Amino acid sequence: MTEQPTPTVTSIATPSMEQTHYGIAIANLGTEGGAIALGHHNDAQTLAAFRAFTEMPVDGERITRGWACFRAPQPATGAWEEADWLWVAEPVTAATPGAIAVTYLEA
Repeated sequence: MTEQPTPTVTSIATPSMEQTHYGIAIANLGTEGGAIALGHHNDAQTLAAFRAFTEMPVDGERITRGWACFRAPQPATGAWEEADWLWVAEPVTAATPGAIAVTYLEA
């Protein structure tokens, strides 16, 4: 049996975002209306940025802070990822090498 090569994971240190509001870079996350912003910012600035970005109602209860590593999508692995995506954000801990502070808006 031939062993399959392990796919190379391409890390993305500075992910492209769709828009910037109040100094916060934001992009859609998924197809259900969620969003992701780079960094951890004060609550008022974060709420204002997400409200400017989306037409959905935004309240503080749908916002969470976390950490993510960004990488290129790997559709060839048979995963759910699509080739036209700019990146995949994988939730990680702050101690993970390459982790970037992010703020999520749940759909």
